[in-house]
Amino acid sequence: MADIILTPIVELIIGTLGSAAVDEIKSVYGAKDELCKLESPLSTIRSVLVDAEKRQIREEQVRDWLEKLEAVLDDADDLVDGVAAEGLRQKVMSGKKISKKVRTFFSSNNQLVFRHKMARRIKDIRERLSEIAAERRVLYLVERHEPATRVRDESHSFVVEKNVVGRDKDRKAIIELLLGPQNGTRQEKDVHVIPIVGMGGLGKTTLAQLVFNDERVQQHFELKVWVCVSNDFNVKVLCEKITKIVTNENIGNLEMEQLQRMLREKLNGKRLVLVLDDVWSEDARKWRELKELLTASCSKGSRIIVTTRLHTVANVMGTMQPQDLGILDSEDSWNLFKKMADDEGKELTNATLVDTAKGILAKCAGLPLAISMIGSTLLCSRNPETDWPSFLENDLSIITREEDGVLSTLKLSYDYLPSHLKPCFAYCRLFPKDHDFDVQTLVILWVAQGFIKPSRSQNLEEIGYQYFRDLLSRSFFQEAKKDELNMVTTCKMHDLVHDLSKKVAGEKYATIASIEDPRKVHHVSFDFESRWRLEVPSSLLQAQRLRSFLFPSDVIDVAWGLTTWDEIISNLKFLRVLHMHRAWIQIVPHSIGKLKHLRYLDLSYNSEIETLPASITKLVNLQTLKLNQCWSLRELPSEINKLVNLRHLELQNCWTITHMPRGLTQLTNLQTLSLVVLSEKIPDSMTLSKHSKLDELMGLNNLKGDLKIKGIRRGMETAVTKLRENKHLRSLYLDFTESNEDAPSSEQEWKTTLEGLQPHANLRDLTLDMYGGANLHSLLFPLKNLVALVLANCSKCQQLPSLDQFHSLKKMELHRLLALEDITINEGDSFFSTSSPVSVLPSLETLKLEVLPKFRGWWRSDMAAENQVEQVVFPSFPRLSHLSIYGCPKLTSMPCYPNVEGELTLSDTSGKHFEQTMLMRVPEPQKISTTTTTTTTTEVENVIYHPLSKLTSLTLENVGHLQYLPANQMKSLASLKALRIQNCPELKYLSPGIQNLTSLEYLRIDGCEELQLVANDDYSVNEWQGLTSLRSLEFANLPQLVTLPEGLQFLSTLKDLTIEGCQNFTGLPDWICNWCSLESLHIPQSPTFKSVPGSISSLTSLQELIINDKEMNPREIRGDLDLSSCSTSGT
Repeated sequence: MADIILTPIVELIIGTLGSAAVDEIKSVYGAKDELCKLESPLSTIRSVLVDAEKRQIREEQVRDWLEKLEAVLDDADDLVDGVAAEGLRQKVMSGKKISKKVRTFFSSNNQLVFRHKMARRIKDIRERLSEIAAERRVLYLVERHEPATRVRDESHSFVVEKNVVGRDKDRKAIIELLLGPQNGTRQEKDVHVIPIVGMGGLGKTTLAQLVFNDERVQQHFELKVWVCVSNDFNVKVLCEKITKIVTNENIGNLEMEQLQRMLREKLNGKRLVLVLDDVWSEDARKWRELKELLTASCSKGSRIIVTTRLHTVANVMGTMQPQDLGILDSEDSWNLFKKMADDEGKELTNATLVDTAKGILAKCAGLPLAISMIGSTLLCSRNPETDWPSFLENDLSIITREEDGVLSTLKLSYDYLPSHLKPCFAYCRLFPKDHDFDVQTLVILWVAQGFIKPSRSQNLEEIGYQYFRDLLSRSFFQEAKKDELNMVTTCKMHDLVHDLSKKVAGEKYATIASIEDPRKVHHVSFDFESRWRLEVPSSLLQAQRLRSFLFPSDVIDVAWGLTTWDEIISNLKFLRVLHMHRAWIQIVPHSIGKLKHLRYLDLSYNSEIETLPASITKLVNLQTLKLNQCWSLRELPSEINKLVNLRHLELQNCWTITHMPRGLTQLTNLQTLSLVVLSEKIPDSMTLSKHSKLDELMGLNNLKGDLKIKGIRRGMETAVTKLRENKHLRSLYLDFTESNEDAPSSEQEWKTTLEGLQPHANLRDLTLDMYGGANLHSLLFPLKNLVALVLANCSKCQQLPSLDQFHSLKKMELHRLLALEDITINEGDSFFSTSSPVSVLPSLETLKLEVLPKFRGWWRSDMAAENQVEQVVFPSFPRLSHLSIYGCPKLTSMPCYPNVEGELTLSDTSGKHFEQTMLMRVPEPQKISTTTTTTTTTEVENVIYHPLSKLTSLTLENVGHLQYLPANQMKSLASLKALRIQNCPELKYLSPGIQNLTSLEYLRIDGCEELQLVANDDYSVNEWQGLTSLRSLEFANLPQLVTLPEGLQFLSTLKDLTIEGCQNFTGLPDWICNWCSLESLHIPQSPTFKSVPGSISSLTSLQELIINDKEMNPREIRGDLDLSSCSTSGT
């Protein structure tokens, strides 16, 4: 049975009664006395609510009292909120006075009728409240205050995610099953399924995550896929999820046959580890269908891990003995709690407290989830000496090890939540299991429902985030992910905790399919993962007290048109939240203006909406308007300034908006404004006075998050924006309009324009696009806290200022800076060393350099010579892990990048910096010099042992000054799986060191005219023998290639060989019969290719043979085949 929590709504009503909007309209309605009288019984009730909410669990009469009170409070909230909305609307419509039209209406006989009706409604509610308040004495309800709780420090809120106790043996056993052959070579050819079985809360998912993320597992498997299954084992949906992960693309609504074909192509011959988490279906037919598809597509030796609570599921799906997950023993249970206490900085030295804690933990039945939640509750106590014994003696009953017992245990943590957190937690019931919660959105939804108690010192969103932190610290959320500011951005909820949210939410919260009594439901959501056509259920239209309507975000086929939505809106007049995200509507109904209670409206991803109805500006209570990805939206309502309570206006990727309406500066509550468009051309329908200018930003001093200003022009009066005062602005995108004017004064005008847009020094991300000035020093110098810097299309920028001050910079991108020559370094900087590399931009992790035709680099080309090049140690980027260089032909002087991992692409650039990185000297002992200022140098531990040792893909295209690959240093590329060398004109030979590329699976060499692959020496043979993992080899446009290198005969793993456009290639050697794994052989555009050796018929795995557009059947070749006399034939 759901708890009834009414403290937040009482606080909300009392707060609304005291608002200026209600005061404004009291006299007009003639109900001033009646409205004031409401506060007395509400205050009386508020004083005993804490006591009633605690006692409802054990006393049925108290619960009945709360149920009766709840019905009255719902009526009171709607009435008072409606009065406040009308008062605010009239104030907005006619300044600070009630309009004459309204006064005329209320001065006639209509006034008497309306006043009588309003007074009667208020009086009825007051009398009901007074009666309920009087009953408190009969129930002996007493005044009680909410006990103070300690909000745990955020930096320690997520440590429980990392501290898994008691699962080392299970983890080791599963990893051995994943990596090793099973009972001999024959079974290694199969795809094995490993079930992890155990009751909810034991940590099955956590164990699977530990195994999945293990470095050995990540390196062993080519494809790693994690899919949460939950209740619906839908083969098509699972195929969609798997395909989306392996392609990293949004695949759309494909037919099953298309999905299977795409999945086969992507899985083809690759070793896969797949986790199917939280499986419930025992349907062997569905599992067989999915397994057959996977088995036929992926490589032998692939593995599937299944987590489930049911042994019957394990028996259906498993090919191996299930890994039964047991409970934690008393020692591990205590160790887990001690870890939590240590993370909180608490020492458990009091012997009595230790005994009490162990007694409590014994009731948690060895379940890690229960220990985490109960432990979090205990650690939030301010008086453990009294609270812990009370919890043990009064609250813990006999807890069994059954599922219901687990929920009962978890319910105790909910019972100890402060009242203001309980509705916030219950609201999460509207979202599906395994949902990725966007924390900012969740908090905004809480604000819209009035769950957040206002404070003079903090805004509602800040308080709401503290509420979230408190729930997170008590383990109601998990898997928290943070941004660079240590703010939690997304999180999840354990499925058992989600079950708890359903239990405590009761009938007021429901999905559309679970509505029992439409009159009682207040908050409804559809299935967020619906894939079928949805019809409007009658129960939805009957739920006329509805306050939340959350529409699915991924529905593909919806039959609802304008009439349907108009009917929904007209029936649900008390809505606070309307979520129409991706509802595929073309027109927003005019009736939207009737939702006077509405606080939150999400119309995002409705790509056909072009305009919004003017009636939307009647929504004076609206706090959040989301229009993200409404790609056809041309304009906003001209009277948007009437939305005086608007706090968040989201316009991400609304690229077709041509202008902004005047009046934005009046929206002083705005915290989020993602886009401002300054149009040079004023639409015909607008006058200059209605057209937004930069001065619209002048009064918006509370902006947070991201802001893009589009259409800035040279000479604009930009100082009026006062962007410098927005100290919470995180990201700024300045998009300039290109000007063809080249007046002598233009540079000064550009500088003045830019200086007027100077942001606060707290800014984290800055993007500058199409800026026409040459100097960026004045803008960049104060921004010492930058984390990301993107400069694009700044055509006149010749030099960047020194970046030494940006110690926090993690990402830098330079795109199409056609005049850029170098990045300034101060004369006093010591860029070179003879002992250890100097660190440049010590926090930089991502660097992209694209189309910088004049860019030379970080220092003069002669500086290394001045520092005795034979002894010099080049500087380096110590943390750079992602690098891409394209279109920088003059780039020669660049710090080394030994820690780049994943993919490295060097295209149309010099190879000197690559060579310097490969030849990088590693000092002894392993230390690196870090320049923090122009004069101070400190030493830190250097983790570099082999340059580029984590690189998995390397592309060298049109790289100058590259004659060879350094032989001795190639062994450091131990993780390299793909190597592409294209159009490198000076490359003459590879390197004997290529034999060290033991992980290489794909090699393409294309357009290297001077490259000699065949030599008559032992190195030529040996350099290929080490490629023991090579599966695909491509030679293209290599004029020096006449025959294949002898060393290739040892490549027993080779599956695909392509020799394309090699004009002098004459034929295949007889030893190709050694390629027992070869499946595909293509030799197109090779006019000198004369014959096919008869030994090719022995290649039993060869499926495809195409030579000069002739498709052949290798089984039909008898003896050497002379192609010059062979007619065109095929299979």
